[in-house]
Amino acid sequence: MLRSLIVNADEFGLTEGINEGIIEVHSHGIVTSTTMVANLWAFDHAARLSRRYPELAVGVHLNLTHGAPILPPERVHTLVDHNGYFFRRRPFLQRLLLGQISMIQVYEEFRAQIDKVIAAGISPSHIDSHESVYMYPDLFFKVVTPIARIYRLPLRLQQERMDRHQFANRTVYQRYLNSEAFWKNHVMWGLAKRYRRRLGMVGIGTSDHFLSTFNCIRRNPQDLYGGLSRDVSDLEAGTTELMVHPGFSDARLETFLDGGPVAARWREEEVRVLTDRDLRGLLQARQIDRINYRALAASG
Repeated sequence: MLRSLIVNADEFGLTEGINEGIIEVHSHGIVTSTTMVANLWAFDHAARLSRRYPELAVGVHLNLTHGAPILPPERVHTLVDHNGYFFRRRPFLQRLLLGQISMIQVYEEFRAQIDKVIAAGISPSHIDSHESVYMYPDLFFKVVTPIARIYRLPLRLQQERMDRHQFANRTVYQRYLNSEAFWKNHVMWGLAKRYRRRLGMVGIGTSDHFLSTFNCIRRNPQDLYGGLSRDVSDLEAGTTELMVHPGFSDARLETFLDGGPVAARWREEEVRVLTDRDLRGLLQARQIDRINYRALAASG
């Protein structure tokens, strides 16, 4: 049974602490891939690091919900507030559902973000999105699929199993069933199943399966290492993406994250776990091949 694992660290370019954390888990851990956010504070720092670590595949982390756009605000006026910054996730989704977001403007902004990464001397390996924003049907079908075909890039599909037997115990599972995360994952599963058929029809690459540290810790509270070890041991045949969010905390990151200092410190816990020698040894013992999205390059 052939099993391959892409370990992708999101938000390269967010802060210098995030960038340094991603390099740490690539150099001394299991991360094979990252996705770069083109419009936030540490983009130039990330671009310099990517040139020093050419074995780290770099994709584009398409963003519509933090910071300012790459394009002038007047060109993407449906995407920004009166200060010229992107709407945060909830107001963005409200505007999207009300038909107040221009798909043409999203298309142009996404292309500008990809082109900025390319202009920095990086050949993107794939695309994904900040806060899963491109998983909404209008964006996926009208914007993201055409862009993936133009640039011939694979993309992420977030379709993660959350079965009862994966949870530490019944209480943890019940807590999950009563959470907002349950409904988000349930909807994402259904959308991804639909999207997977479309990607196959047009020759766009994606992984066969998906995991994340976010949901791993929901299944195994306070035991990220144990949860990831079980997830790795139970990998299905084919290619799985593991989405991770490592980094080193700083004041800017603490302000950026909704969870503040606690959430920022959790990024450091991910660094610790993802560089654990035993976890890397487990991958080797299970004969799991660590790859990146270049192995899934679009064929259409």
